[in-house]
Order: sequence, then structure tokens, then C-alpha cells
Amino acid sequence: CLVSHPATLKLLASRAMGTKEDVAVTEPLLAAALSEEPQAQAAASSEEIAAPQGPSSFSKSFAVLLVTVHCVALVGFGLVARADFNEDSATYDAEDAVAVAQRIQVYNYYVGVALMMLIGFGYLMTFLASYGLGAVGLTMLITALGVEVSLLIEPFFDNWWDTKVTIDTMALFKANLAAAAFLISFGGNIGKLSPTQLVVMVVFESIFYSVNNQRILGHWLKVKDIGGTISIHMFGAYYGLAMAWFLGLPPDGRRTKEKASLVSDVIAFIGTLFLWLYWPSFVAGLAEPGTDEAERAITNTVLGLLGSTVVTFAVSAYCFGVFRPCDIQNATLAGGVAIGATANLTLHPLGALSIGSIAGLISAVGFAKVTPCLEATIKLHDTCGIHNLHGMPSIAGALASVVSGPFQSGRTGGHVWSGFHVLSLEWYAGSCRCFGRLCQRWHHRKVGSATRGHRHDPCREHLLWSVHSIHTEVSA
Repeated sequence: CLVSHPATLKLLASRAMGTKEDVAVTEPLLAAALSEEPQAQAAASSEEIAAPQGPSSFSKSFAVLLVTVHCVALVGFGLVARADFNEDSATYDAEDAVAVAQRIQVYNYYVGVALMMLIGFGYLMTFLASYGLGAVGLTMLITALGVEVSLLIEPFFDNWWDTKVTIDTMALFKANLAAAAFLISFGGNIGKLSPTQLVVMVVFESIFYSVNNQRILGHWLKVKDIGGTISIHMFGAYYGLAMAWFLGLPPDGRRTKEKASLVSDVIAFIGTLFLWLYWPSFVAGLAEPGTDEAERAITNTVLGLLGSTVVTFAVSAYCFGVFRPCDIQNATLAGGVAIGATANLTLHPLGALSIGSIAGLISAVGFAKVTPCLEATIKLHDTCGIHNLHGMPSIAGALASVVSGPFQSGRTGGHVWSGFHVLSLEWYAGSCRCFGRLCQRWHHRKVGSATRGHRHDPCREHLLWSVHSIHTEVSA
């Protein structure tokens, strides 16, 4: 204020000109202006932070909707939920001690994932200088409401409430995984949705998430996605991107609020560090504690995060000459997203590092090139870049599971050819058929109409033989 005030500039100009008359006139004006400036700023600040005079119709509708959802959940818990605890705990044998240790480990996983939801996701979204308080506060609301609703809806689509819903530490852990998908969708629309709309989003997304996770991936395709690459990150990212595309670009007047500051970037790094530290708990939580599978999941996740972090720093420095905060805050976590589908497999350390490195490369390039392209072409405004952090790395991780699955024969302790792998090969076979048809059409157009009736096509026969061999192998 002192440097940019008009009276200050006039005084400096007068002193430079050396006219005493102007100095005598300007100095009292400067003193008066400087004495009034803090009072005006204090008044403006007090008006900005003053509490509202009373509840508006908007806040009342939000409160009514939130209480209604909560009351419906209370009725549901009263009808279908139960607590499963061992009341007879007077004596323990060796097996009970192992069970207690496993329960403690599950609770440790739960604490790690809860910290990821509340601190990791919450503070990661504070990079917007004008929306830090809303990011952290609404993250807490979405997490609490999402866990409460998912505790009831996901078991319904699993067994249609054939038995009572057991509420224990593992159930809370799984509900937090569902809340992660909701927070991912929230990241693509932060600053564009009201709290009332967020409540509606959580309720409907919990239904679609449960259908996708339990019925489609679980019961139909038999996918074992231990780290949620497909069921959580891919679903949450493209659900949120669909909403963002429907909402369209924000008005030009609000673009000024889509900026970061030094303080907001530093605070956002807190979320990045918490997510980076506790991501192994997110991936290994569904494995039985203390087993080799859980150990593999933790080790592969850390290796994937290492690969994405190193590559992200390299890509950011190469493309921009500096370490951009948005790259380091997000793309360093892409390895954890991509490794989830293969974390429990017996991967070579080179494989885990490669998956993380590829995911980091895709994510960093996405922030630099893909996001501006999507916004310019299809008017897709992705506030936090969920397509770069969760969308594209999850696709890379799913493809990595298809490639690495056949090489795990006899080493994972379970079935190798899951429904997802079989379906992917069937898609490959169908693609070969389509490609053969296209080659045939192209060949006929080149050689002329005289050969169109000729049925002998070596290229097509070779493709069909390959498809038949693949189909026979998969069936066997």
C-alpha cells in the first residue's frame, strides 16, 4: 500500500523534481492517506470474515437433504447391521493370538487409509489459494457421508442383504476405499459443485460404485484388483470427468480463483507426502495381514512410487526447466495408482519400477499436454487433474495386469487367468477379426472389383487361424 499509493508516487515525483511547493502540498495528503488506509482495510476485512446474519434457503436445503440421508442410513443400520465381536475373551490360545495380531494390523491399515482420505486428499486439493478451507472441510464431509452410506449399499449389491451386514474394522476399511473414489470425483469438480450437489453425488456414486465393484468386477468378471486400480481410481476418475464435462467450462470471471500461491502449494505438498507414505496401506489392506501376498503388495507399491517420483522430477525439469508444483504434487503418486492391479503378484523389482516409471511419465506429460488439449477440444475442465493422476495411470496399470498375468503361473497361489484376462484376450481376438475384415476390404479396393469374389485370402486366413488358436488356448 505504501509503495503503490498515488500520494506516495506523487511525493516521490515531487522530490525528484525538487519543487518544495509540491512537497508541502503532497506530504499532508500522504499522511492522511496512510492514516486512513489501515482503517479502510480493517473494515473491509471485518466485512469479509463476518458471520452471515442468518441461514439462507440454500443452507436450509442442504441441511434438510443431509439430515434426510443420515436418517435413512440410521434406519438401515437398525434393520440390517450387526456388530461382530467376541464377548468371551477370558482365555486365548495361540490361534487367538494370531487373530488378534491380524486385527491389529487391519486397524493399522485402516488408520493409514483414513489419514489418506482426510489429510492426504484434503490437503492435496488446497493448491487453490481461494479454496483451501472448502477443500479440507468438504473432504471431511464426503469421507464421513461416503463411509456411512457405503457400509450399507456395498453389502447389498454383494449378497442382497441375505445376511446381516457386519460392521467391523475391515468393513470400515472397505468403506474408506469407496470414499476414495468419491474424493477422486470431487477433485475433478472442486469449486464447481455446491455442498448440496456433493451430497447427491455421494449417494448416487456409492450406488454405481457398488454395482461396478461387486456385481460387474467381483461376481461377473472375477477381477482381483487388490489396489483398486480399476475399481477405485479408474471408476472415480471417469465418473468425475463425466460430471465435469457435463458442467462445462467455468465462467471467465471465475478463472481468477483458479490460481495457486506459494503458501497453498506448500500446504498441498503435505497432502502429497501423506498419500505417498500411506499408499502401501491402501494397496495391501485387502490382503491377509502377515502373508507373502501382503508383503509383495507393500514392496511393489513402494517400488512403483519410487519409479514415478524419479521420472516426474525428470520430465518436469526437461519440459519446463523448473520443477512445477502441480507435477510434483500429483504425478509422483501415479506409480501407486498403476501398481495396484499387479501389486500382489510376484513381480520382478524391475517390473514394479517400470510400471511406476511409465505411470509417472504418462501423468507428467498429461499435466503438460493432455489437460490443455482436452479443455480446448471437448471443453473438459478438470480442476485437480484427476485424468492425469488417476485416469490414464489406471489404464496403464490395467494393461500391465493383462500383460503380466500370464507370466504368474503357479507363483501366486491362486488362479492365474482371471475373468479380466480372459475377457481381454477375447477382446483381442475380436480386434483381430475386425482387423482382418478391414485388411480384406482394403485389399479388394486396391486390386479392383475383379477380385472381390475371390475367397482365398492368405492374410485373412492367417489372422483367423491366430484367432482360433487364441480362443482354443483361452478355453483350455
